[in-house]
Amino acid sequence: MKKITFLIFLLITSIGYSQVIEDFEGTAPTTTAFDGLASSTVVANPTVPSEKSLELITSTTSAGWQGGGLLFQGGNGLDLSTANKEVTIAVYSLVATDILAKVTAGGGPASAADATHTGGGWETLTFDFAIGKDNTGAANGVYTDMIFYPAWNNLGGTCINGCYSGSTGSSTPAMTIYIDDISGIVTTPPETCSDGIQNQDETGVDCGGATCDACDPEPSGAAPVPTTENVRVYSIYNDTNGYTTNFPYAYGFGTSTEVDLDATAAVNNALKMDLEADGYGSGEGAPDDISSYDFLNFNYWFTNTKGTAGFVMIMIDNDGAIQEFKYQIGSVGASDQADIVSETWTQVSIPMSYFTGLGFDATKLFQWKVDKYNQSGDNGGILYLDNIVFTKDFPLSNDSFSLVETTVYPNPSSSDWNIKTSNAVITSVEVFNLLGKKVISRTNNSADIAISTERLTSGIYLARVTTDLGTKTIKLIKE
Repeated sequence: MKKITFLIFLLITSIGYSQVIEDFEGTAPTTTAFDGLASSTVVANPTVPSEKSLELITSTTSAGWQGGGLLFQGGNGLDLSTANKEVTIAVYSLVATDILAKVTAGGGPASAADATHTGGGWETLTFDFAIGKDNTGAANGVYTDMIFYPAWNNLGGTCINGCYSGSTGSSTPAMTIYIDDISGIVTTPPETCSDGIQNQDETGVDCGGATCDACDPEPSGAAPVPTTENVRVYSIYNDTNGYTTNFPYAYGFGTSTEVDLDATAAVNNALKMDLEADGYGSGEGAPDDISSYDFLNFNYWFTNTKGTAGFVMIMIDNDGAIQEFKYQIGSVGASDQADIVSETWTQVSIPMSYFTGLGFDATKLFQWKVDKYNQSGDNGGILYLDNIVFTKDFPLSNDSFSLVETTVYPNPSSSDWNIKTSNAVITSVEVFNLLGKKVISRTNNSADIAISTERLTSGIYLARVTTDLGTKTIKLIKE
């Protein structure tokens, strides 16, 4: 009788029988908290203390997009590749709210589904990943993670108690929500170097081992510390300089983690994101005027993990309608404004005239964000961002740049610019117009170089001078 029962069980499982993939008993799964969530931990079940559940505690002073997630333990995957894409989850809360669940890691595109909890105790909620909420499509693959947003905004702008409402960044009430018995079609996904599981002879989660030695590399150090003076800077993200003019952060969206990359006791954080899974950005409650600033600057470190290498930086205004304006960093098409540089800290300085030339209203900055190179394509990479700041007059400078003593003559010029350094060897010079497009690229191996202006129209240009001591950006004028 036992053998017959076991065979029936195997048959049912093979055709898509729903099983519990995570009940939080045994070894606790890896959990995360982001965008100001107060806590995301495995604790005693609120009604059966001998059992365990995932506890999410919201913060009333953080973004409505705050959330927590987990990687399924035991190497199991949630199979959402079949027609049955429903997942049931036991949820406990004393507060009514609409919850968004999202799957991102593993072998399928990011997908989200929502369900309403009426409050007052345990409920079994059904999340249908065939629909695709939060601008995602239907799930199709085997997933190794799940992310929860306890204060998800209902479609149509109608919010029940606990939801995030519009652009009000601190509208989340205090809630404690427990998650248990996540059930769906369970399978063992193929082992990869990016599945969030310590396999493939890895010595850490998705890192190390002979097979996956470079599966998730990270910077060997922090981004250079800027030296640009406070009066010239409007900071979106920087934690090392104490800049006093700052983006009035009200909420974040997407997924990122803050990582300290300084090997010493000092702290130098950067934003880390997996663009295969999600982009990241933040917004403010009311549009802000940045029209007095001339450059958008940031430092990035990038390694490609799938498809086309690159990413986009997006400025978003709100002058009655929300509009996006993109600067694309890649290496494959005419639409790229700059080439991607892999696995080294690289500074990008974009003239604000590039964005305003596209129609961006610099008096109505509302949001910024980064995303993968092709938002509808199967591509992505690991991206670190730091020192996202606007500057007046000139691009951002930092310690290594300030070591390079550079002169240019004549400037303005109608023929050649002669660039010379007194203490370094110039290895290359790249010249960009004010739309951010590279118009000249020269290699070199001496302390001076002549750049012809013959094919350039009159106007202002930026030259990125790379030397053995670092890199410096200078302004050039063609008469």
